[in-house]
This record gives sequence, structure tokens and C-alpha cells, in this order.
Amino acid sequence: MKKLALFLAVLLLLTACTPAAPAAVTETPSADADASSTEVSTEALTEAPTETPTEAIPTTESRAEDFSVLETALSFVDKSVDELKAVLGEPDIAYYEESCIGEGDDGILYYDDITVFTFRPADGSDEIVVDAELNE
Repeated sequence: MKKLALFLAVLLLLTACTPAAPAAVTETPSADADASSTEVSTEALTEAPTETPTEAIPTTESRAEDFSVLETALSFVDKSVDELKAVLGEPDIAYYEESCIGEGDDGILYYDDITVFTFRPADGSDEIVVDAELNE
């Protein structure tokens, strides 16, 4: 719990320390001054909208595949992670931390489309699937 609070505090500090958008400086000749003097205008910069590449937008078909993978992972809740890995393969990233709920470790397994949450008991028995969710 302390680690989570520390993580959130660091995240808040990093977000708060992010500099604001710089001001744009434009020079326009002043009507009542000589030609060498200029008037400085500072207007906030606004970023031009960027186009989203069409391949980045998930299609209905790809989202349906994501839900299918999620349903598959959820069918392994309370079962061995080895059974899940036999179907989905090894995760891209596996992260473990001491559990605050019981004797053992909580695991987070990151796949392309989903994240799987696990519990690995300290007694060495099988790691089990606890939950899964779609990645955003």
C-alpha cells in the first residue's frame, strides 16, 4: 500500500512539474514607432490537431478479437497460470510484488491486448489467475 501511495505521489509531482506550453512571440511593426521598433505579442501556443493514422484506430473486427482474448483469459480465473500460458503463450512482461492480501506474490502479466492478474502462493503451489482486463 505504501508503494502505491509513493508511486501516486511521484506521478503527481512529475505531472505538476511539467512545464506549461511556451508562449509564442510574434513581432509586428508598431504604427506609431519608427521602422526598427517592434511590438511583441505573447499568445499561448496551441498545438495543431494531428491526424490519427487509420491503422491506429481499432476496427470493430480487432476489438471483437480483443474481447475474445479477454473472454479466453477470464475462463481461466481460479485455474493455473500454466493452463492460461498453454493457450495464450508467454506474456510480453510479467511483474510480481509481495501481496498485501495473503502469503505470496501478486502478479501482473502483460499481453498485447489484455492484462492478466495472478496470485502466486508462498507455499510453492500453482500460481492462479485472479482476473483479466482489456488494455486501452
